[in-house]
Amino acid sequence: MSLTGISLKAALAVVYLWLCFLAGVAGLMLLYLGLCFLAGFAGRRRRIGFWGYFFSSVLFTPIISLLFLYFAMPRST
Repeated sequence: MSLTGISLKAALAVVYLWLCFLAGVAGLMLLYLGLCFLAGFAGRRRRIGFWGYFFSSVLFTPIISLLFLYFAMPRST
């Protein structure tokens, strides 16, 4: 038992759970950004282009951005 009343084993368990939580959040963030990239890539030939769809995906959600993409007109050349 330490001065704070928490054993070393309990403290290590808390640290382990916290690191597992952070790894899960990081994985979800990478998945979200990957879907945003996919929406931007799909919209690269539309009016607002890759960056417009990518940032709209980040701002709203990739699903909403893909709905915008479905209804958007292709870029006129």
